[in-house]
Amino acid sequence: MASAYGGTLDPNSPQAALPPHLSAIQRQIQVKLSGNQEPWITCTVNDVGPWNVNDPHWTFAGGRPASESERQNGTPAQNGEVPTNSAGIDLTPEVMTALGIQGPINTRSTTVDWQFV
Repeated sequence: MASAYGGTLDPNSPQAALPPHLSAIQRQIQVKLSGNQEPWITCTVNDVGPWNVNDPHWTFAGGRPASESERQNGTPAQNGEVPTNSAGIDLTPEVMTALGIQGPINTRSTTVDWQFV
């Protein structure tokens, strides 16, 4: 599957999606389970989304993903759909497995902390 950055989405690679397009120097992030110290998993931001394609929530002090309130209120996101989860970041199955999140692919959900590398 083609990515928003011209590459290929690979579910077997540590990749992530964030809402807006980022510059080349911002496309490496680290994620970890919220509340845990370790492990930090390094990912390449290789796609845009999942619900909103223009929501740079991390640029605002205390900013939260718009999809959180959209899901809670049942209001459509920028893609016209009501989010089925409150994700402000989307992770490949490889990252979910590395974080220790079990379950069938595309059903796993967790809360993560992340930072630019």
